[in-house]
Order: sequence, then structure tokens, then C-alpha cells
Amino acid sequence: MKRQKIISLLIIMALFTAAQANQGGNDGFGHMWTDTESGGKQITYSWIDAKDGTSLFGSAFNNSITSTPQTLPFSFNYYDSSYTQIYISSNGWITFDNYPNSEAINDTIPSSTGPSTMIAPFWDNLNSTAGNDGGVYFKVSGNQPNRRVIIEWDIIERDGTSSNSINFQVVLHEHSNLIKFQYNNIDNDRYGGGNSASIGIKNDSGTGLSYAYNDSVISSGMAILFHNKTFQNNALATILPQSIEAGSYASFNYSITDLDITNPVKMGKADRFSIANPFTSVPAITGIKINDYDAYIQNSQDKPSDPGYATWYYDNTNDSIVVKTSDFDAIDSMLVSFNQSMPQQTSTGNAYPSTLDARLDSTTQTANTNNGYDVDVLPAQTAYYTLSPAGDQAINAGDSLDYTLTAYDEFDNEVTSQDTVILSASGSSTAAFISNDTLVFQNAATLNFAVTDTMQGDFTVKVRKQNATGVTGESGLITVNTAAADHLVILSSQDSIRVGNERLLQVAVEDVYTNRIAAASVTFQRIQGNGVFSDNELDNISTTSNANGEASALYTASDSTGFGEDHIRVTTAAVDDTIRLPLQTGPVSYYALSPSGDQAITAGDTLDYTLTAYDEFDNEVTSQDTVILSASGSSTAAFISNDTLVFQN
Repeated sequence: MKRQKIISLLIIMALFTAAQANQGGNDGFGHMWTDTESGGKQITYSWIDAKDGTSLFGSAFNNSITSTPQTLPFSFNYYDSSYTQIYISSNGWITFDNYPNSEAINDTIPSSTGPSTMIAPFWDNLNSTAGNDGGVYFKVSGNQPNRRVIIEWDIIERDGTSSNSINFQVVLHEHSNLIKFQYNNIDNDRYGGGNSASIGIKNDSGTGLSYAYNDSVISSGMAILFHNKTFQNNALATILPQSIEAGSYASFNYSITDLDITNPVKMGKADRFSIANPFTSVPAITGIKINDYDAYIQNSQDKPSDPGYATWYYDNTNDSIVVKTSDFDAIDSMLVSFNQSMPQQTSTGNAYPSTLDARLDSTTQTANTNNGYDVDVLPAQTAYYTLSPAGDQAINAGDSLDYTLTAYDEFDNEVTSQDTVILSASGSSTAAFISNDTLVFQNAATLNFAVTDTMQGDFTVKVRKQNATGVTGESGLITVNTAAADHLVILSSQDSIRVGNERLLQVAVEDVYTNRIAAASVTFQRIQGNGVFSDNELDNISTTSNANGEASALYTASDSTGFGEDHIRVTTAAVDDTIRLPLQTGPVSYYALSPSGDQAITAGDTLDYTLTAYDEFDNEVTSQDTVILSASGSSTAAFISNDTLVFQN
């Protein structure tokens, strides 16, 4: 790298630093560094005063000293090993190994000099003069899971000179395992910006990452962050729930997990997340968890500087939620909770693809694997039913009408359900449902049924959801017309009729279900006798049944009882019947005597007569009439029996 004295690396890293002058390093394990120098990507300098912590060596020391073990409040992962204690050297370095020598003379990093697991913010021979406010301090800052361990060196005087000082620190971050060097004050007249110091990290004599060796590169107000260099993104993106009701205001949890399960460097991986929004409504962030811990959140485009904080904003250009954390704060997971209004129309496979990125590493923004980030917008609860065919319908009595019943939500989406519905017929006591009047949707949005009625009239089918009286549906008006004519009903009397008399003949046309058929063509025709229809003096007449299905014709009976009965055939639509009218004589209209004409007898002889009664149509009349006989022209003529006689039927 640019600041190394090692010539073999100088040429290699020159290509890297040409694009990003303030970044460098690759220890073969996945580490790199970023500092606060100008240009390219930068980190923030944020000094943490540790003088209120534990003083390790007092204010004066001029011999190399290594501290007793200092217990860490959390497990710190360094080169894929976890540690819970550290040892601190007065000469500007720390180690996780119990190393007895404080190593006042610096060397290249990595090398066999000094302990393994060395973290060196300023490895040099450092002394502090008695009486000055200097020392080495150990402090814990923050709350779980964002605690930090700060080791601060406040060195006054070197080689007996008290006018020069150096003040620097190393910060170990919980969970993200980041390492940060910060330089509060560097007296360059004495310390030359590090021209006799080693700055970097190492795991062993062959693995490490040097920032500088005996090079004047350090200045006051400067920071260096050692962090992840690159990783293969295997993150899984999941949204829950994955189905939601149309038109609802939904709450979602979007999780990004397994940020980098293949990379052994257990350092923070990412600090920028983008979640694409498939809908037009803008989500509202309600919570963010970083590594399973709740973060303090703010609606802002500014990146937070402290771990445990997250900012978010909505990117209108790309229709996406953007979440930022402090550098590399996410090591294994990110959870974003948000509320969002769902569209009113149903749809499936609405994807919320996401990406993650780290601002300082050498990789570009990468997409996360779909572990179930598609959302289906499903119908809401059933709000009403429709029946098809719609509108008014007409059927003949005895026929059935097939209906398709469809369930809809309040936004007119078809609803797949297992609703139980109850059918009823309003306006008819005889209508019936062919299968059942209680039906169940079988995980479908539609079901079919048929209704029938045998009686002429009008009715509607009504549907209601069981145990939900407000969820209903209704058909149009169903008109039941009569079926085809099946028989005739003779309404008028078929008692005997006097010859020559009139009678109103009446019939009703009915179908098989006894519905009266209106507007049916009916023909009355005499097939026996000589009677006529009074309207036209003919032997037949045609008419039409009225609204009640009745037809009539005025008939004058035959004038002769010799026919016995008048037969009138009534015909309509291939059905017929016969009206039979027995004939009876009329009242006696006259009498006839037989023998007729003039007769001669001898005085004293008798003359026998037969008296016959007739009606006006000359039909003999059987009766019990009483008749009185008289002899006109003779005062001596006498009737042998009596002059008053009675017809004996």
C-alpha cells in the first residue's frame, strides 16, 4: 500500500489507492482499513474520553509495562477466535495473549516480533513523566449490544522532555467486532506523525494488516477503522406475512438474515439496505432491529455515526425503503417493520426484492436471495353475493333455473372461502332448491345450485351467509309461467237441459300442476244433437281463455229429446274433453188426441181416445198433469170414467 515501506507491496497497492486514496489493505483473511484522510470514502473521527475509566499504570512510567488481564464485558471475535480478556502494553498496543514482554522496539506488521493477536494503534517506546496528567486507561462505554471498550494512551514527555505529548486510543466494538484507532493529539515535533511507530493488526507472524511502519502519516483528529473487506452475499430476504387482505392497512416484518455465512471473518458486514416497494402506497417504518436488537430510528437520509442507531427514508425515484446504520453495524441480520396500505384489487407475487451494501468495503451493492419476499393480496372477507344469470328470469312450471353464486369482498374481488350460505325463496311457498337450501363454498369463489317451482307466480332467491346476517345476495324476479296444457276442467253444469234452452258452457285450461292457462285457444264443437251456439247459430265456436284460464260459450240445446244427450267436445292444445248434456222435454205445450180427425159412432156406442201431451217442440211430455175433458156441441155426451183425468207419469 502507499504508506508501507515494503517495496513488493508498494506496486500492488498503488493500483488500489489510485481509486480510493484513503483505503487499503488485504491480509488474506478479509480485513481492510479506511481512514479519515481526504478523498473517496471516509470514516468519522469521534473521540471518546476514557480518563474516567480505570487507570492502568498511573501517570508516570518510563519502563515498558504490560497490564494484568483486563476482562472484556463482551466476547470479542478477532481473526475468527473469540476472546474475553485483553492485555495492554504501555508501548501503544494490546493483545489477547498473555505475553510477558512489552516490546518497546517496534517492528513490521506482521512479523515474529511481539505477541500474536496484536492490535497496535501506535507501537513505539512510550514513556510518561511523573507529575504530569498522563497514563493509560481502560473504559467500557455504551449499553448492550452496542458496548465499546476504549483503551486510551495519554503520554506526556518522551526521553525526558516534558513539553511533548501524544494522545490516542483503540476502540473495540461489541458484536460488529470493528477495531477503530483514533488520534486526539499528536506532537509531531517529538513523535513525527509516527515515523518511529508501527500501526496495524496481526493474528500471527505471517498474517496481519499494516497501516504504516515508521512513516509520518498520523495527525491530530484522525481515525482509522479496520473492517471487513469483501464478502459473498448469501443473505436471505423474507417478508411476513406473505398474504394480506385487499384494502387493509397491513403490518409487515422484512428480515434479511445470514448476511455472510461463508465468510469466517465475524466482523460487521453491511450498513445500507434497500427494499423495493411493489405498490403505490408508501410504507411507514415502525421499527428496525439490527442483529436481533431494537435500534433507535429516525426518518433521515443521513447515515448514523453510532452503532445501535438506524435512519430510514423513502426513495421516491426508485420506489424503495432505504435503511442506513453506522459503518458495518449489521453482522448477521436486519429486520425492518413497516405498515402499508394494500391495494383494493387482488394480485399475486408482488415482490419486495432487496439489496445490501457496506459503504466502506470493496464490494458493490448486491441482491439478497428470495427466501419468500413475495406478497399475495388476497380478497377481504365476504361482503356480498351475486347470482348469475343476473336480472329477471322466466321459467315454466316444473322447470328448474340454474344459478351460479359468487362471493365478493367489499372491493368487488371474488372471495375463495368455505362460507356456509342459506338459500330461501321469497314470494313462493312452493319453490324448492333441487339439492339443498344450505350450501358450503368448497374453497372456491363460486358454487352452483338450481331452483324450481310448480306454481305460477313470481319469487326471488335470497342468499345470506350463515351467522352473518349482513352478508347477503338476491336474484332478480323469477316469473314462473304455466307449463303446457295438460287437461281441461269442466266448470259448467252437466245436468240435464230442457230442449231449446240456453246454458253457458265453461271450462278451465290447466297444466299438469293445476295452473290455469290464460290466452289458450279453446274450441267448443257440438258432436251430437242439433243444438247451436247462440252467438252464431253454428255447431262450433272458438274463443280464448281469460286471465283466470277460463273459456265459455253460450249453447242452445237441441230441440228434440230424441238425441238423448247433446255432446260438446272442447279442444285446446292437443287436449280435449266432452261436455254431456242430457236432454229433457219442455213443459206441456199442447195435447193431441188419437184417433185424430173426424169420427162417427152409433148412438149409445163409445169412442176411445188416446190423449198425448207435447211440448212446444212436439216432444211427448211425461207428466202428472191433470186435464179436464169437455164435449162441445152436445149436452148429453158423457165420459165413461171421469171428465177429470191425471197423467200418471
